[in-house]
Amino acid sequence: MEMISLLKVTISGPPGSGTSTLVSRLSKERKWNYLNGGEIFRSAAFERNITIEEFSALCKNDLDVDRSLDNTLKEIMTSSDSPEIIESRLCGWWAQELKLDCIKIWISASDIERAKRIQNREGG
Repeated sequence: MEMISLLKVTISGPPGSGTSTLVSRLSKERKWNYLNGGEIFRSAAFERNITIEEFSALCKNDLDVDRSLDNTLKEIMTSSDSPEIIESRLCGWWAQELKLDCIKIWISASDIERAKRIQNREGG
């Protein structure tokens, strides 16, 4: 018997584009579970007892670490107990690659608007 993923929507976009806002509203409206791909990244840094910045540098220098994170998210996306929504910069591409039957949303905003949003979010 083939396992069917619960994944219904992937939401991607650059920082400050509004992905988190859309995920929050959609998950609340539909009462769907969601996963932010950044949680996997932060968790991996925590497990190694290093800062996010240090882990980011590690991923840039060691492609095996970066690929491992990618594979973790792909496994979650294809699992039978996947959340209904996954937010990550690359999850839409992976959903296409994995031939997942889900809606793939890419959000964008101008560089100026994104910079304003990030500044407001970071308390600047």
